[in-house]
Amino acid sequence: MNREKVILQKQALSDSSSLFLSGSMGRWPLQYAVLFLSCLLGIGAVEAVLLNIKYDYFRGGFLAQNVLNTTGLRFWFLFSSLITDSFLILLIWTISLPILSKILKLSNSRLFVTLAFITIAIPFACDYVIYELRSYLSDLIDLKLLWQLVGNSTGEVIVQSSEHLTYMAIAFFLAVFAFILVIIIWRRDEIPGLGRLGQQYPPGMRVLLVTTGLMALAGASALSLVMITDNPLGFGLVHKPSGIALRSIVEVLSDVDRDGYGFMSKPRDPAPFDRSIHPYAIDIPGNGIDENGVAGDHPAHYQPSMRALDENRQWERRPNVLIILLESVRADVVEQKVNGHEIAPFMHKIAMEGAQSKMAYCHCASTVPSRAQLFGGRLLPYPGQSTLIDDFKRNGYYVAYFSGQDDSFGDSGRLIGYQKADAFYDARSDKESRYTTFSTPASLAVSCKLVNQRVISFLDSHTFKNPLFIYVNYHDTHFPYHHRELDNILDIIPLSREKIRPGASEAIWRTYANAVANVDRAIEELFNALIKKLAGEPLIVIITSDHAESLFENGFLGHGYSVDDEQTRVPFIVWGEAGTWCQPLGLADVRAQLLENLSRPALGNTRPQIVTDPSRRVLQHVGPLRSPRLLAWRTVEDVQIYDFYNDETIIKRNGNGTLESRQKGLVPNLIPLIWDWESIVGEEIPSSPAKPKSDFKWQVPG
Repeated sequence: MNREKVILQKQALSDSSSLFLSGSMGRWPLQYAVLFLSCLLGIGAVEAVLLNIKYDYFRGGFLAQNVLNTTGLRFWFLFSSLITDSFLILLIWTISLPILSKILKLSNSRLFVTLAFITIAIPFACDYVIYELRSYLSDLIDLKLLWQLVGNSTGEVIVQSSEHLTYMAIAFFLAVFAFILVIIIWRRDEIPGLGRLGQQYPPGMRVLLVTTGLMALAGASALSLVMITDNPLGFGLVHKPSGIALRSIVEVLSDVDRDGYGFMSKPRDPAPFDRSIHPYAIDIPGNGIDENGVAGDHPAHYQPSMRALDENRQWERRPNVLIILLESVRADVVEQKVNGHEIAPFMHKIAMEGAQSKMAYCHCASTVPSRAQLFGGRLLPYPGQSTLIDDFKRNGYYVAYFSGQDDSFGDSGRLIGYQKADAFYDARSDKESRYTTFSTPASLAVSCKLVNQRVISFLDSHTFKNPLFIYVNYHDTHFPYHHRELDNILDIIPLSREKIRPGASEAIWRTYANAVANVDRAIEELFNALIKKLAGEPLIVIITSDHAESLFENGFLGHGYSVDDEQTRVPFIVWGEAGTWCQPLGLADVRAQLLENLSRPALGNTRPQIVTDPSRRVLQHVGPLRSPRLLAWRTVEDVQIYDFYNDETIIKRNGNGTLESRQKGLVPNLIPLIWDWESIVGEEIPSSPAKPKSDFKWQVPG
């Protein structure tokens, strides 16, 4: 009897697989129709709630920009969502059913339950990832920008996002455990309550392919229409997994000329049938063609507003120079207190003795380009460029380079030229003493205490016949803002990494401030050791940071996706006979202004000066400069932004970031910004030396 039962079950399985794959079943069984509708309504309801929680999408609210404020808009969003979500569910079924029925050979009842689990799990997992990333970061973040921020490395994506996705990992393992448990239960001959589910076969492959294709066509058409017209419906749809999937498909299909952009791309292709015209194309001056579709044809004789770098200046003096580049340190932290303690008393002290700019900015809130812009004095650094290291070597300096992180990341060796330094140290030399969990190039770091040990040991073991240029980098203020080697200087309760989440902004600020206090103490120790070593010889000190850091002030954490003060305004402190500096100031201006000051005679015990020049503008960008998401000009009064992706101009007031205006398209006043950018990216770059087979590294003697 049991043998006959097994034979019948195998025959049923065979019939199910054959019928499904042959596509002979041209109708929808009732139980699968009910499953489809249940999943469709459940997914749509959950995602609507998430959109309203995150963006006030249906009711509006403070700073809400995209709102469905009419019954008609809400109806069309519901209708469009049903179409796009139907496509996603059908796509999941089309891929999953052959695997479940043919490869895994599940019976009808088991196939039904498994398919229900997969249909719900995949969209909800995607929703979680999207919601989690945008809770920490901003809506500018997508996979492309995240990929660029971590140096185009799959390993770094996993390492850098692993802590953010802890809860997803827990949910994933619970889901796997539940799935395994279900499989174990299914090994029983009889499964109470599932008998009726085995009475109907799944829809056939033919009907699935046809309905999936129809829903894809309908969804793509609806999405294209609302995206082209910039309707707020499009905002909601592209924040859903189904909309993201459809948009990716449409972007590829609409790229008719195969130049990487189509009419649904962000930004859009201004000439979909002309391969030579597309966003970010190099605009050839004076040819009558606007190759990138922004600001018209680049004038043939346009003179960019950026000041040219004169690296061949004759130096009138050769003082010792110390440049300290901090990591993720904000300008506003230098003068603040926590629990009655000054956060950075030493930096504040030497700022009072020297000078401090209140209008110093990074151009791009990302370490690799910022560091290369600082050293090279160029907005668009390139491998093999001349840098400060060349300047000091050419003028007879002993050059020492110390970094608390792995400076091979992002091909920085060729961007900075640290191979030419007389003494070099970075975190690779003390990999076993790192405080970071991972040792990948973007993660590896050692504490400021260890960096100072190496620097002071170097100073103690060397006698310098030539003036000294020394570069020092401290990494401790990087996310997660605390590690085991930091002292509790500010009497705080530091947050552990997993507790750095939205809603904990005050505790995050205190944790971050304590890291800054530790670095400030390290700077004081280094400064005193260098003063002692130089025994009265002249010294110039420059302290700045690669970028600043958002700490959930506007709901976001980190850096790299905004030009707001929280992410781009950095400290800039000069001490000693450093001369006169002009602000607004960008990191790429430091080299030129330093060389200019060294070309002037010393005036004798004169404090440095920071002079405000209303004509100066600092160019900023989000994303690579060759293909930016945003371009901006920083002036004395405001920040003027052009958003390539949304084709709009945004003006914000400096300091508090108050939104002054938001207009569709590029306003006439910002046309020179685009022309400046085109001048930079269109400049011919000298051929650079070949990349070395392996990046060098050595330990500083002593």
